[in-house]
Amino acid sequence: MLKLYILCLTTVFIACGPKPNDITEPILNTYGFDKFNEVEELHFTWNVESPSMQASHSWQWMPKTDTVRYLEKGLISKSLTYQRGKINKNSSEKMKSIDALFKNHQYWLTAPLHFNRDKVSVDLVGDKKMPLSNVRGKHIIVTYPKPHKDILELFLDKKNFLMEWIYRKGGALEPTRVVTWEKHKKVGPIVISFDHKWPAKNFRVWFSKVSIRLKNDKNFTTVKYSPKLKLFH
Repeated sequence: MLKLYILCLTTVFIACGPKPNDITEPILNTYGFDKFNEVEELHFTWNVESPSMQASHSWQWMPKTDTVRYLEKGLISKSLTYQRGKINKNSSEKMKSIDALFKNHQYWLTAPLHFNRDKVSVDLVGDKKMPLSNVRGKHIIVTYPKPHKDILELFLDKKNFLMEWIYRKGGALEPTRVVTWEKHKKVGPIVISFDHKWPAKNFRVWFSKVSIRLKNDKNFTTVKYSPKLKLFH
């Protein structure tokens, strides 16, 4: 078993070290981490559908300054712009709530790029059957430190694409989420998984639109995705 501990002290993950390692480097390269510092703007629309929730949120993110614009109901006329580094205990509850949403939605979008961001333990366990497809894949465990102690069990294919994961909130034995990573599409220099499903729980997260603008470029590269069928109707 290989184990690695990673520490990053800044909030903008593209600006921090150390360099990718033997465990995470193949994943980060597959998803375009080595080119992410070219990204000036990243716009995306996040959607969720489950028995208890149906929602859609649109964001515009400038990673280099960690500036976020939230588009209420997808409308630029109803946008709210803020810098994440300025959110603190004195911020309004509305701002804290919006930033918490962004943090969650951005993680769904760029999760493979986060494994070099925080202080985490990364364990390469070996090959194991994936929880949903029962196909064998590379099994990696990412453990976050206190106070959250969240655990992600990653299952990758031979090309180091993330195919499924198990999320255990607070390190719980019972999985919090078991989802697929599907519909990988290249958007500029990075690769995004547009569709995530947990059929047993009628749960789905997907991105209907992702746009990227690179430095020294005035134009956006946009990829749209529309599921052919709803997961459960």
